[in-house]
Amino acid sequence: MKCDKVEKSENQLSKWRIADVFVIAVLLFGALFFLMYKYYEIMAFIGFIVLLILFFSRSLYDKNIERSKLFKRTAILLRAVGYTAAAISVIIPFTMGKNWKWYYPIQKMAYGTNESMENFLPDKIPDNAENYKVFFCRAAFPGATRVEISFFTDGDTLDSYRSKAIRNGASGDNENVGKSRWYREMEAQGVPYENAEYYFYPDGSEHFPKVYILEESTGYVKIYF
Repeated sequence: MKCDKVEKSENQLSKWRIADVFVIAVLLFGALFFLMYKYYEIMAFIGFIVLLILFFSRSLYDKNIERSKLFKRTAILLRAVGYTAAAISVIIPFTMGKNWKWYYPIQKMAYGTNESMENFLPDKIPDNAENYKVFFCRAAFPGATRVEISFFTDGDTLDSYRSKAIRNGASGDNENVGKSRWYREMEAQGVPYENAEYYFYPDGSEHFPKVYILEESTGYVKIYF
């Protein structure tokens, strides 16, 4: 009789347990991205722990047990936290190349900027920026991790970027640094690359440069980190 009761109780487990197991699996898969986009590691960890607690709380899923409204609401809240973390783990990595000016600060946060990068990258994208393109890429391979930003703007913005680069020790002496990687892109956008100014930051290198590329006649800006 006792075994029958156990079997009956198991048959009455909520389907939410299956859903929670699925989301735990999604979080584990999403951890591959979290290792690269550091500000979401914390959220992934919280979501995973919360759902793991739910998973091992067997009584939570037993339909035969009466529970208070407080208990149910707490369970819903905890599950919402876990599900939100899972949704972010799937969505965020695929938004690092979205060309939304308003989304730029979120991309910076998700990418995980340090002090050096914060000083290098613009605080925001100018409201008048046209043909705006951005790509925040985190990767495990050397050279694959990078930030690329380009747009067309006004002369005053170019002046502010030029001043910022010079103030931070960037050098215009770039004869020994290969720039051909950007020529084709600039030519495709109608930018006379032969007239462009290149401001290379001192803590960059030939293979992994940090550079502001400015072209006055078109108002072109290229930022590469």
